[in-house]
Amino acid sequence: MIFDTLEKILHPKLIITPQNENIVIEEEKKNEKGLKAITIKNFPKEIFVFALDGQNKGLKNQYLSINKGVKHHKGCDGIFIYQEADKFKVIFCELKSFDTSGTEYQLVNSSIFLDYICQLAKILEKVPFEIEKPQFVLIYLKKEPRLNTRAKSIKQNLNPYTEMVNFKNYHMKEIAFYSDGKKNVREEIKWQDLIT
Repeated sequence: MIFDTLEKILHPKLIITPQNENIVIEEEKKNEKGLKAITIKNFPKEIFVFALDGQNKGLKNQYLSINKGVKHHKGCDGIFIYQEADKFKVIFCELKSFDTSGTEYQLVNSSIFLDYICQLAKILEKVPFEIEKPQFVLIYLKKEPRLNTRAKSIKQNLNPYTEMVNFKNYHMKEIAFYSDGKKNVREEIKWQDLIT
């Protein structure tokens, strides 16, 4: 099966294993107050999840420059490949606190990387693997000046499919949580929130 092939191709540090019927996607920036993790519930049974935010796991692509200012080495926090009927679909998910700059590059770079992985699976591993048009999701924190600091942050579904600025023909769904910015935030969403 394709998920076994993906597990064989990808570095084990990148693979995210569901635990207790939850998938946890983490943002690993240290010493910053903000969005630290999203727990996803009610996800499909047949799913494979990995992250390309490899620098935080001690992984770097040895073939690409990581000089300041380049954008091609950035990856996103969660990539979900799942099967629906006889088709494979993918969601690229990025977590941000309040500064969402660079998100488009991380999502599109991750999509290009997955295209490469699909080619490896087909050509070298002899496993045919096609993915339908990808979905891009940004989950982030939004400041709300009047939010009671004792209140739990509040989820807000924004314009579900905004056209990307730098990559025409790509659309990005945005999910925001209000926060006062004074504490770390760990939130939960349902799988349906990602795909609708």
